[in-house]
Amino acid sequence: MDIERMGMLLRTAAQKKAEKENKIAYNGKRKPYAAYRLGKETGVNSSHAYRILHGQALPSREKLIKICQVLGCSYQEAKEIMDAAGYSLSQNELEEERPSRKSVAA
Repeated sequence: MDIERMGMLLRTAAQKKAEKENKIAYNGKRKPYAAYRLGKETGVNSSHAYRILHGQALPSREKLIKICQVLGCSYQEAKEIMDAAGYSLSQNELEEERPSRKSVAA
């Protein structure tokens, strides 16, 4: 188990999501995907989300799957994150939990 690596991989995924959403801060620079926002979207306390993103805490397997889904991780990215955390993951688990875009848009 390597939670520091897990945190680094999650931060990379969060940065990709922020870039995809093209969040702009007041100074014209991209705004990072903040821990409080991740916490809000996953149901994890924001201070715990911060510790998870910085490799200082290990979430439960279910919460880590939810975090990967919220960040829009591919199966390969999610598998690498789960492996670093010491958890296993099947493609079905990642897909089952992920809300479809059609149901969200409706």
